[in-house]
Parts: sequence; C-alpha cells; structure tokens
Amino acid sequence: MEVIKAAVMGIAAAMLALYMKSVRPEYSSMISIGAGIFIFGFALICLQKITGSIETLGDYLSVSPVYIRILLRITGIAYICDFASCICKDAGYQAIASQIELLGKLTIVVMSLPVLQTLMSAITEFMGA
Repeated sequence: MEVIKAAVMGIAAAMLALYMKSVRPEYSSMISIGAGIFIFGFALICLQKITGSIETLGDYLSVSPVYIRILLRITGIAYICDFASCICKDAGYQAIASQIELLGKLTIVVMSLPVLQTLMSAITEFMGA
C-alpha cells in the first residue's frame, strides 16, 4: 500500500513542481526535494521490513551477522547516494551528483573489503597454499 501512496505523492508533486516552474521557479526545486524526502520515508519503512527478513534468512543459512550488516549498509549507502545524486541532478548540479555517486561507489568498495579478504583467505585455504 505504501507504493501506491508514494506513487500518487510523486505524481502530484511532479505536476505541482511543473506548474510552479513557470510561476515561481525557486519553489519547484523545494517541492521536488520535499516530495523526495517524503517518499524516502516510505522507503525506510520498506527497508526496515527487508532488514528483518534478511536477518532471519541469515539465521537459517548460518551466515555471520557481520556479513549481513555489511550487505545492509552497502544497500543503504547505494540508496542514499542515489537519492542525493538525483536531487542534485534535478537542481542542475550534475558535477556534484557525479561526485556523490563516486563517493558512494568508493565507500561500497571499502566496506566490502572484509568480505573480499575472507573470500581470498578461503580460496587460498582451499587451494592448500
């Protein structure tokens, strides 16, 4: 049900922002950012449900909780960076949006290093070296 509410809110905000662009352009960006934050709130509700489900799956698969937390953090970083980047692009600041995307990608690589190290250790152990 949240998806329908968010979609209707997004469409209404886009139509209002489009109208305001010709009347008061400065309000158009504010409406866009406000709608984005509102929809982000709906996304957080969904993310909380997903987090619980992933933790339950991790218990069944006997995966270390550290890896599950890394996966959830990486997902959160990707979503937040994409959200911020889209807001910057809508405001006409493509260079800042690109920098946010780059920072997100680098942060994801840094956060995934423990998983990569564990994988390399397991491969080395498997090969008997």
